[in-house]
Amino acid sequence: MEFAIGSLEDFAVGIIGPHHGPKFAPLIITIFMFILFMNLLGNIPGMPAASANISLNAGMAVFVFLTYNFYGFKEHGFGYIKHFMGPVIWLAPLMFAIEIVSHFVRPASLSIRLFGNINGDHIAVGIFSGMVPVLIPAIFMALGLFVAFIQALVFSMLSAVYIQLATSHEEH
Repeated sequence: MEFAIGSLEDFAVGIIGPHHGPKFAPLIITIFMFILFMNLLGNIPGMPAASANISLNAGMAVFVFLTYNFYGFKEHGFGYIKHFMGPVIWLAPLMFAIEIVSHFVRPASLSIRLFGNINGDHIAVGIFSGMVPVLIPAIFMALGLFVAFIQALVFSMLSAVYIQLATSHEEH
């Protein structure tokens, strides 16, 4: 467990950076472990994965959205809005509109990606279990373990990237 937590901490610090990474590593580790556990519950026969519920995923995604925007404003003050404007002043109005839409779509993207992949995995296992109830479901359940891990990793990685983008300082 110590190796796993240390690896996740290195993962978070590697994405967010050495300045803010240690502060946000516990959040990224918690997100990863929570999603992985919720995904793995779905591999127990008869038990649905909690992350196959769009409401849970949306709640986590909105939390990440509020967190990275809060820390973006905390780090940069009102200058955080400059991140939305792009590098060229005459393109700022267009870039601002695009960036605002992009930021508000992020929670939906995180939620739907996790929901769709976990739900799709369980549908595939159900279909193949009904067709060939011996051996084939075991293959898909093993694939489900891999999908559970990858989806937890993707959600955590994107959360870390969003935090890094919000808190980083531009290099001049």
